Amino acid sequence: MTSPCFADLSVRPKGGTESLVKAASKLGIKVLGLEGTITGSLNGSAEATIIKRVTIEADKGTDIEGALRKADRESIVVVVPFDYVAYRRAAKSSRVDMIRFMPDSEVKPDSETLNLMVQRGGGAVEIPLRPLLRSVSELRFLYDTLRRCYRVGLRAVIVSDAESAAELWHPLEVIGLLTTLGVPKDYAISTLTSSPGFVVSRRGLWNQRVTCKRA
Repeated sequence: MTSPCFADLSVRPKGGTESLVKAASKLGIKVLGLEGTITGSLNGSAEATIIKRVTIEADKGTDIEGALRKADRESIVVVVPFDYVAYRRAAKSSRVDMIRFMPDSEVKPDSETLNLMVQRGGGAVEIPLRPLLRSVSELRFLYDTLRRCYRVGLRAVIVSDAESAAELWHPLEVIGLLTTLGVPKDYAISTLTSSPGFVVSRRGLWNQRVTCKRA
């Protein structure tokens, strides 16, 4: 039998990359996103697909289109908007795969802009779990962002930003946390499976050699 392929599209290893990938694989996470790495497979005991990602921090003065032209086609592009001008520019661009929200940002998801992403037929909102390591008060941010995405039918992708194996989240723990907060179970599961899968596949980066075997 096979289980869903879980993904974590943002890990930031500060030590050895392979040790983190091995730990993720043991948790059933078979697709990982790393900044500035080479897209491909890391096989063996840590069978996984590594996806290259580019993160663009932007405000109203940032040439987002210029930055997007520099991103190679084998990368997923994530924009972190610091104001609503950058947020709306990113939402309109089909080259932007995800818009990332942080709890300390003044920019919050709004229905009008999220609808722009829905209308252009792609993209997702990226939500990191790492802030929860600092304060459980960030649970409100997590819930509110997911609720807004769910209401307008927009995909949401949960990422760990893990710097070490100890900071990885087991997929079932994440799903349990989200459903406890009141997120519908199917939508909670999609944040780690079909939604990151959509982001990767729309760039043609999905590697069919990755298998997910039930432990």
